[in-house]
Amino acid sequence: MTNVWHIVETQLVADAIPPLAAHVVTSRVGYTHHGIHVGNGRVVHYSGLSRGWRDVRSKKCRLPNLHAGARFAFASMWTRDSIAMQWLRARSRLGENRYRALSNNCEHLCEWCIHGENRSRQIERLRSRWLRTLTSKNLPSPA
Repeated sequence: MTNVWHIVETQLVADAIPPLAAHVVTSRVGYTHHGIHVGNGRVVHYSGLSRGWRDVRSKKCRLPNLHAGARFAFASMWTRDSIAMQWLRARSRLGENRYRALSNNCEHLCEWCIHGENRSRQIERLRSRWLRTLTSKNLPSPA
């Protein structure tokens, strides 16, 4: 049985702290960055390629470091998994060095923490666009 969930997106005002296990989302140029709030204003996230290819481990940082001055929102998720389970999943991934932009990025990490499934809607949309572009070309049909 899959999780039943509901998202409430809220803009977080300066110096506010989101609820425990909130999925924190901030806009970047061309994509959104994701993390899970684990308490005391700290977020578990993949640093991605922000520091080059050398250090892409999952880490815990303070909220201001995650959003680097940008406005950000958090999505409150109600799932069948408890907040404690989501928090434990996030903490269990600290220090992991398995970042892959297309198959294990910061959004995959958050979706797994909240829903138990490795998923990125950004990547799904990107793949869908690529497929539409490829199939919309007038390619010769095989004989």
